[in-house]
Amino acid sequence: MHVRRSTERAQGPSLPGRFWIFSAGAVISVLGLWVRRVAVPLALLDQQEPGLAVLSVGVQAVPYLFSPLVGWVVDRYDAKRSFIGVELVQMGGVLALPTLLSADTPIWLFGLLAALGVCEVLSLLAADYSLIPRLVAAENLGLANSRFHALRGAAQMAGPAVGGLAVGTIGVEGAILFDSLTFGMSASAALVLPLSPPRPGSVSDSFPLALREGFVAWRRNRELVALTTGLTLYNFGVGALVGIVLLVARDWWEWSEQGVGLVLSAGAAAGSLGAFLASHAMRRFGPAGYVQACFAAALAGGMAMAVRPTLPAALIFGFLLLYFSEGVLNVGTQTLRQSLVPVELRGRVNATMRLFILGVIPLSAAIVARLPHQPGSTLLFVPLVVSLAASLLAWSRVVSNGLLREWA
Repeated sequence: MHVRRSTERAQGPSLPGRFWIFSAGAVISVLGLWVRRVAVPLALLDQQEPGLAVLSVGVQAVPYLFSPLVGWVVDRYDAKRSFIGVELVQMGGVLALPTLLSADTPIWLFGLLAALGVCEVLSLLAADYSLIPRLVAAENLGLANSRFHALRGAAQMAGPAVGGLAVGTIGVEGAILFDSLTFGMSASAALVLPLSPPRPGSVSDSFPLALREGFVAWRRNRELVALTTGLTLYNFGVGALVGIVLLVARDWWEWSEQGVGLVLSAGAAAGSLGAFLASHAMRRFGPAGYVQACFAAALAGGMAMAVRPTLPAALIFGFLLLYFSEGVLNVGTQTLRQSLVPVELRGRVNATMRLFILGVIPLSAAIVARLPHQPGSTLLFVPLVVSLAASLLAWSRVVSNGLLREWA
């Protein structure tokens, strides 16, 4: 008996096979998403449109302004069907991007990117706050989130490199076709999941009433409001970071598409490593100190990037440190949101939070797009550093007030 107990302890908790199948499929679409996020701005940079290149990254976050509606859909309807449906819509929709990139006006391009963003919001909400919590036991949520974010980080790591390689070899059209195929594979992988519709009567048929329920539940929870404030300030600067790095590496350093992709892939690799190690950090630190350390590390990374942006080593070091801390941060904050919100409200409450947290990304991109883009301009990094400092300062009040001492 002693040997058996020792073996079980050594093995640790396990996650079910369906979790791994779904996770693999879900992150495949993330791979395609990042290929697109690299291909579109690179195409615009080649057209001598640096401002539009930065905006093309930020505009994809505009749909988060409609997160409450998406959250109601996630809570009201079967998450498996919703996930498969939006993956198939993205599979077909991305095929129009090459044509719109060659058009004279960017309005239709940005419109399609925003529409694809709506699908992305629904897909992420369904996966993070409905499907994954159903696949694992409550005591394994932290481990499941850590592993899922590590897999997602691996896709984010490979995506920019694959995108840069694809654009440099088979062109934008080939990269977009690859993007389309990944969504088809993701939808196929989700077929293994059982249908799990919400309990009858758990979500109001009235959208305004259901929306109000989610907003009120969020507003009454001090911890969730504090978390939303900190993450909103954080994303106000970080939201345009990918566009900034693309601009600096391509225009300032004059790197190739493959080189630009490798820089972004290195950042995603750092984020994946942070997500993988997050479960260990969660066992050592309480939520308040955990999040505070992540904000502090991100600020250090942002400051390193701003000091000498024309020096690749300094900017890349800061970029890697910031993304590593973000990988750790994402796992902890997602686990908090899953544990603090009742199951029947998860979609709407988390959608309300994302309305603020991710809704500021287009504003961040719009501000950066209007700043000077000439080589060596440190003004590009001012919003990043200021917002990271503000997020750390805001979160210090959570620590001083004694909130979030223990993981729920």
